[in-house]
Amino acid sequence: MGYRITAEILQRIKDENDIVTVVSGYLTLKKSGRSYKAICPFHGEKTPSFIVTPEKGIFHCFGCGAGGDSISFVMRMENLLFPEAAALLAKRAGIQLELTREDGEANRVRTRLLQLNNEAAAFYHRCLTREKEGQPGRDYLQKRKITAATVKEFNLGFAPSGYPLERHLTAAGFSRAEIEAAGLKFFLRVIFPIYNLSSECLGFGGRTVTDAEPKYLNSPETPVFSKGAGLYGLSLSRQPIQQKGELLLVEGYLDLIKVYQHGFRNVAAGLGTALTPTQARLIRRFTDRVVLLYDGDRAGRLAARRNLEVLLANDLEISVVTLPDQADPDSYLDQHGPEALNKILAGDRKNPLLFQLEMAALEQDLSRPEARINAAREILPLCQVIESPLRRSEYMSQLAEALQLHEEALRQEFHNLQKKSEGRRVETPAVPAPKRKPGLHQAEEILLAAALCARELRLELARRLTEDHFSDPEHRAVFRKLVQLPETATAEMARAELEGTVQNTEEFLVRVGNLSESEELLEQNFQGCLNRILAHSREERLTRPLRTEKIDGVTDPDLEDLRRFQALIQERHQHK
Repeated sequence: MGYRITAEILQRIKDENDIVTVVSGYLTLKKSGRSYKAICPFHGEKTPSFIVTPEKGIFHCFGCGAGGDSISFVMRMENLLFPEAAALLAKRAGIQLELTREDGEANRVRTRLLQLNNEAAAFYHRCLTREKEGQPGRDYLQKRKITAATVKEFNLGFAPSGYPLERHLTAAGFSRAEIEAAGLKFFLRVIFPIYNLSSECLGFGGRTVTDAEPKYLNSPETPVFSKGAGLYGLSLSRQPIQQKGELLLVEGYLDLIKVYQHGFRNVAAGLGTALTPTQARLIRRFTDRVVLLYDGDRAGRLAARRNLEVLLANDLEISVVTLPDQADPDSYLDQHGPEALNKILAGDRKNPLLFQLEMAALEQDLSRPEARINAAREILPLCQVIESPLRRSEYMSQLAEALQLHEEALRQEFHNLQKKSEGRRVETPAVPAPKRKPGLHQAEEILLAAALCARELRLELARRLTEDHFSDPEHRAVFRKLVQLPETATAEMARAELEGTVQNTEEFLVRVGNLSESEELLEQNFQGCLNRILAHSREERLTRPLRTEKIDGVTDPDLEDLRRFQALIQERHQHK
């Protein structure tokens, strides 16, 4: 969801987030005259070359060239997009941002849901930490060895019996319909607020402290919450993940909290369902290495196996760690401590194929040659989703050795599998692609490339066109994002804002980047492309009624109508 960040709001965010205060939250600053120095976090150095200038509200590294304002700094440190970083700093300063008005009423609903969720999270936390009704939750968390510091850091809460939350939210100005839409049906449960990267509460998970079923319950799907879109704990762990260079992916809320509490801060968890491509792409923003740390029982192994394919399909480097004696990370840490877990993480990792082989060994006797062949045939399809040929080759070598099969024979089996798959794909009737006008399509891309590169052209584009002028749905979405940027937004901010707008953002940026290699040529073509799109729009506006009402489907169209239609077409071609 996007925010409406005007130039005035942007300046207020910067003014109320002093850059020295922001940077010192991440780095150790030392006073140097009227400026401050630090070791640059963006490249390796021993002598400080990172300078913060309070008077100008900027930072600059003379070693690697990185520079910008407080928002740019948070974007780089937290690996956030521009609107996410701006929203994070706005929240720190107590500045309320408005969502964009692209859907009108829908955005009003989303805004109210976020406000309601934040109010509910504060109520649940207060109940857990201060109220007598929260005693069952306190007892449960104490039994699970969750510290008071962790309760505060994760803003854990407790949902009492009855309807005190509903009364509280009603008194706070929320309607019964809004409360119903949020789906806050939690009673006698420890509450785990789920936050996005801008630290906004999207929904909740709840763990029963009684014998109620289900044991865990999530918020329903709402306009702000989807179980397949985010990861629990990522709002706290994204920076440790970047620093460590890998993500420990666990199954549940308490597993994550216990792992985090014991010092393994580079951890995140799914939201109770199998991982989705959206979640895999979210992981790739912070690292390309994932360690699956799931329960050691059969259910945990099956959960790991379900998630392997979607992670591998997004070109992530995956290893799997299974805990002994069917333990889960929570109980294993309680019994053996962080040193034991650290030892397992350092040495007992399996690549996805060997993990699959381990699963096969639980179900059949791999001492038999036929069983090993069957296991190979079950595992090889997983290789098809591995994008890197080098990684696939290494995995297959290890699999052949583990199965005591000839490596070339295993590779030939995989080659045959690929040929069969390709044959099936050829036989499948293709869905006809929508027709496009190549010249018009390229003109749209050139205009968007110009908007990405040059602020003045972006502003002119916003003045002259609307999204209805674009024929491609992705182009319309990109245009909508770009014109919502503040006038002072840089090219870097503009590109960051596009994340997730098109189906393959990186491919799109490369494509339009190729169109904009020469800024001089781009500016020369800009006006011509703009005129072409305007002319096409005018032709459509004038000729479509004439064509549909007087020409198409008419057995004997009027000669004057045909002449008018031809004149309009010729006029359009004069602008090409």
